[in-house]
Amino acid sequence: MAEWFRRWAADPLYVGSIPTPGSNVLERSNLYLVVTKVGGVMTEKAVEETFAALFALTDLRQIFRDTKPTYQFNSEQKRQIKEIIEKVRQSLDVIEKELIK
Repeated sequence: MAEWFRRWAADPLYVGSIPTPGSNVLERSNLYLVVTKVGGVMTEKAVEETFAALFALTDLRQIFRDTKPTYQFNSEQKRQIKEIIEKVRQSLDVIEKELIK
């Protein structure tokens, strides 16, 4: 349930809201597509992966907050950091593939 609220707060399209006129979003077949500045179209999957990466980076930021000012990581935190970095890399791969289609 917490994940739903986090995504809902971060992404109004997650709950199916209608984009505002003049926004950078097009509606096609009930699927919202974001037009990127390079002229490509960002699919819903790419948008979801973008938010997944951002949420993972938020988790990394929390680890940094927990360990400041020395930023000395214990073994559990190091493991979590490696997992987070891998999640972000996977999300970036998906985003890149979706935009190059």
